[in-house]
Amino acid sequence: MSETRNERLASLAAVLLALSAFLLMRPYEGIVHDARLYVGYALAPLDPAGIGQDIMFTLDGQGGKTLYPAMMRWFAQAIGLTPALVTLTYGALVLWFAAAWGLVRAVAPRSLSSGGIAAVIVLLGSLHTFYGGASTIRFAEPFAAPRALAEALGMLAIVQALGARWWRVCALIGVAAIVHPIMTAPVIAVIVMIAASNDRVRGVLLGGGLTLGIGIAAAAVLVSGDGMLLGRFDAVWLQILDHYHSLILLRHWSSIDLARVVLQLTSLAIARTCARADARPLVDGVILVGVAGLVLSGVGVDLLSHRLMGQAQPWRALWLVAVLSTVGIGLHAHHVGDGGSKEEADDQAQIRSKLSVILLASAWMLVSFTPAVVVVAVMAWGISRESNQLFGRFALRFPSIAPLALAGALGICVVGYYALQAVITLQVLGAAPAGAIPSRWLMAFRTGTPAALLCIGAILALITQRRLANGQRSIGTPPRPVNRAVLSLGIALFVVLLSDQRSTYERAMEAGLARSFSGVALPSQAETGPGPLAWSSGGLESWALFARPSWGTVNQGVAKVFSRSLAIQWAPRFEALVDSAVVPFEDAVHYRAQRRVLDLSHVERLCRMPDAPSTVVLPLPSDVDVPGTVIRLPATRFEPPEERGGTWRTIDSVRLVSCNAGSVVR
Repeated sequence: MSETRNERLASLAAVLLALSAFLLMRPYEGIVHDARLYVGYALAPLDPAGIGQDIMFTLDGQGGKTLYPAMMRWFAQAIGLTPALVTLTYGALVLWFAAAWGLVRAVAPRSLSSGGIAAVIVLLGSLHTFYGGASTIRFAEPFAAPRALAEALGMLAIVQALGARWWRVCALIGVAAIVHPIMTAPVIAVIVMIAASNDRVRGVLLGGGLTLGIGIAAAAVLVSGDGMLLGRFDAVWLQILDHYHSLILLRHWSSIDLARVVLQLTSLAIARTCARADARPLVDGVILVGVAGLVLSGVGVDLLSHRLMGQAQPWRALWLVAVLSTVGIGLHAHHVGDGGSKEEADDQAQIRSKLSVILLASAWMLVSFTPAVVVVAVMAWGISRESNQLFGRFALRFPSIAPLALAGALGICVVGYYALQAVITLQVLGAAPAGAIPSRWLMAFRTGTPAALLCIGAILALITQRRLANGQRSIGTPPRPVNRAVLSLGIALFVVLLSDQRSTYERAMEAGLARSFSGVALPSQAETGPGPLAWSSGGLESWALFARPSWGTVNQGVAKVFSRSLAIQWAPRFEALVDSAVVPFEDAVHYRAQRRVLDLSHVERLCRMPDAPSTVVLPLPSDVDVPGTVIRLPATRFEPPEERGGTWRTIDSVRLVSCNAGSVVR
């Protein structure tokens, strides 16, 4: 009985430690990234005459495709905005963790204990989690947006599909689809492929697929070329998408983006031989759906400019590729540590397997640095294929010292890269004014060093595990003091997680939005007059401090692929802000802008536009003598330097400059 109780304690310790590490790599930083979009979608109906007049909502083509903003609005009105955002963020992440745990259990060999699953989850949460172009979107994102929740529901549906529990699959897919249909579509395709591996349902699927294909073909004939099904992006709309490097166009993906795809697919190919036999249809399905998504995006959007294909964004199937390929590294490391298969009984096969793991892990840890990791990934795949005729023919043999030598050589590269990255990051962050960085943990986190250490530790734990000769359970259970120590460590990590990683300025913006959710009136037209504000920031300030629509922010352009009207009205506004040097560094870095000294001509240029803002908001301090009302911000805003060794910019106040008939007056 005591041994059983100790095993349960060991399992609990593994789960808690893995969850702590998973969440530790996802500190809550408030309303950032796409959380700004969904907070806006949730807030706009509450203030239709103010924030609701923002073109992001009046010309919107995206917000109505998900019920997530309504969920956020209900939570915010019930318990307050900040508690609602924290609940939605960490609720989705905990569900994501549980779904990932179930997915690993479903695909991993039964010899993988709870401690091994925990190590795989640590890898999953700490390795390079980006997919797609520009390293912009990643899985399990730590902010209030629907993607993480849809991913968790999709993984749960896949686990149920592997167990042939189809009613549960349908229920989970239905909920995921109303949360984020684009993220759910590849899950449906993968589940169909899993079901097709079952002889009893293959005929039904083939018949249903044929019927659906005929229906789509008939609709294509009936719908005009200007309709949604056959419509294309016109020249003006496509030029805007092309000019601003939209993620839907694969031609704007960098060499590192493409190298990441190759690395992920290579990892999946290796993982296929390490996964359980009954889970291999899942691996095959994810590979095929991921490749198909890339082909559909490249041909449908880049070549044919197909509108529906661009808005469906089939390249997002890569989120499944990214998740399962990361799991595959852990399975490969476990495969080596577990002694390999019967075909790998000889020393050379074991040496090749260890070399493969070392190469693959190094490629993953360097993928954000250089596209040359493709060569390393292909080498890892080649070495891992011991049964391949190529190696049987040439009888490649490696000395027993090869894994240690390779680990040392690549280890120097990995350590050097992360050390250099840490030095550069700390050089910039260390020069930050007091209050710019909320905590020392956030500073260390941004160097990437904690994630690298967790990855190395998890891989070593999986490789060096000692198991019985028959490949069953691990030898013994850790003693009770060890389990208690692990539990204590997990609880200590949670204490770190409880610390607020938002800056004082971000908390102030969130407090302003919270007042709007609760119905408290903001200054609004008393200070700014009617109409949108051209504010040099990401879009929250106009909403949070004055309850006014924004004019030309980056946020407004995110949904440009879903609305032609939005794209056409937004593009000249944002271009004017870039040319006028009003856009701040963090928003303009991707759009050729530099932080320059503002003068009166810049503001007058904005005010002469036919679609001019009602008020231009200029950050202070400024050397420009421009007439206007000075407003002190509720908290200091810090902007990082443009170059290493530069000084941080501190903004305590802003100047409101009104536009009237093309002139600057106040």
